[in-house]
Amino acid sequence: MPYGSPEDAVAQGVAGRGRRAGRSGPGERADAARACVAGAIARCRAYDRTFDDALSASLDKIGGIGSLVEGKTVAVKLNLTGNITRYPNRPELLYRNEPSTVLSLARQLARAGAARIRLIESFFPAKQDLELWARYGLDVNAIDNVGCKVEWENTQNMGQAKQYTRMKVPWGGYIFPAFDLNHSFADCDVYVSLSKLKRHWLAGVTMTLKNNFGNTPCSLYGGDCGPDGNEDHKGEPGPVCHNGTATPPKGAPQELNRESPRYRDLGGRERCVHVGAYRPAEQAAFALRGLPAAMLGSS
Repeated sequence: MPYGSPEDAVAQGVAGRGRRAGRSGPGERADAARACVAGAIARCRAYDRTFDDALSASLDKIGGIGSLVEGKTVAVKLNLTGNITRYPNRPELLYRNEPSTVLSLARQLARAGAARIRLIESFFPAKQDLELWARYGLDVNAIDNVGCKVEWENTQNMGQAKQYTRMKVPWGGYIFPAFDLNHSFADCDVYVSLSKLKRHWLAGVTMTLKNNFGNTPCSLYGGDCGPDGNEDHKGEPGPVCHNGTATPPKGAPQELNRESPRYRDLGGRERCVHVGAYRPAEQAAFALRGLPAAMLGSS
């Protein structure tokens, strides 16, 4: 999905985690209307050469991507979610990228004239070794040779930069007014969220927007970030980003109001939702009664 700028795309995607149902920021509805763009859907029964053909044909149907990416730096946010120490390392899982789709998109971007492709994702451990990407089944060598410059950056910490980039929520935010992120989310001309179409037990159908939830580095938003940040962290974002029981380190943007609820249900009652606090049947019931359509696509 094309965005006006990488900053708007990332900030809106991340900020959605803190939205309370029924509220819209200034100009938000107008922005949403302008974001309605052409799309294409194609049937593809296998992750093989037919997928590459289907993707190429789909991009042609929406007018091509040459004018969008030619001569540009394109950041592609992958979805390799799940701490490898706790989740199976299998690409066929519903919340992980199928490796061939990453190679196929890289080929399409190179053919369209992209000057540089930067593949980004936040995963554990927070290191930059290419072997860490290969464990997800990605053909690193093939992707490196698609025909343009290719870079890989684990955005789980500061990465290859010397400082974080602060990205403000366009309308001021509901929970966080801004986020300190790895430089890759700003040092690009085009930002692409590549993931399997997803759903969420609270927000419903989130498509590829949910992929942006992983943008915040756990070095600043992880459970063991501490008061000064932790570039070699092991903790996940639950305490800071899910439950609000911990805060980012000093110097990073803090919550506007730590007493604010995370969600508001249709009955007007406010509550903080603790991930894992509901059994599956209760999760489904809460999702149905608790979130109006405005919440869908903003997680």
